[in-house]
Amino acid sequence: MILNVECACLGRKSDGLTAAARNTTSEFLSEISRRRRRIERMCNETGSTRSRDMIGGMSTTVRDLAFARGLLVDTERRVIYCAVPKVASSSVKMAMALQTNKVDESRPIDVHDASYMARLGLASLYRRLATADNSSWRELVERLERMRRVVVVRHPLHRVVSAYRDKFERVNHWNQYFHNRFGKLIVSRFRLNFASLCIGLLNF
Repeated sequence: MILNVECACLGRKSDGLTAAARNTTSEFLSEISRRRRRIERMCNETGSTRSRDMIGGMSTTVRDLAFARGLLVDTERRVIYCAVPKVASSSVKMAMALQTNKVDESRPIDVHDASYMARLGLASLYRRLATADNSSWRELVERLERMRRVVVVRHPLHRVVSAYRDKFERVNHWNQYFHNRFGKLIVSRFRLNFASLCIGLLNF
């Protein structure tokens, strides 16, 4: 499905940018801020508001630059892919990587390694903002507007179930991180005797 899309993901802020890159990044953040204000205004007008506490204390700059991390740009095939977690994003990234014909299939393919993907010519918008190859945000926008925007969607409850089964039911080295990072928070909110529990994967 080919759509004009905007998405938001999580990530971190970049340091040590050149003057040109800082200017482009600043213009990008201004544009995203303008869009957020419009969404908030429309939500207020329709009565569909939500607490800012739901964001988890993350700064708007971090969230906006994280948005850029979720957009994978293939300039050769003129495609921008908006990666949404638990919506086959790994499979789509793998397909995009193989399409470049630059993959050494005798070695592991790490589609979650930004540097690896960039070497294949699949750099995120975040990475492009952090480089000086674009003289201005307007120039970058003009280039991106000529590309196709792609996003894969899935029923939100299916995403929740998929995330639970993948991150909490499966036994692998990733489980402990997600259990400590998110599992304890979930249990603390919904179990009255949380303080007396020794939380583990079996009684989550």
